[in-house]
Amino acid sequence: MSSEVFIIANPIAGDGKSGELSNKLVEALSRLQVSSTLKTALSAGESEELARLAIV
Repeated sequence: MSSEVFIIANPIAGDGKSGELSNKLVEALSRLQVSSTLKTALSAGESEELARLAIV
């Protein structure tokens, strides 16, 4: 069984560090041959919607 990691990031959180770290996370997972999808929340509340879509 193969699984995928779904990452939701708010690029302005943490003075912009969240956006930078989320890309590093995707790169690290790739090196480990773990499939991942990175989605960026562009507005308030969008993170929740992206999370709902990820579990469907």
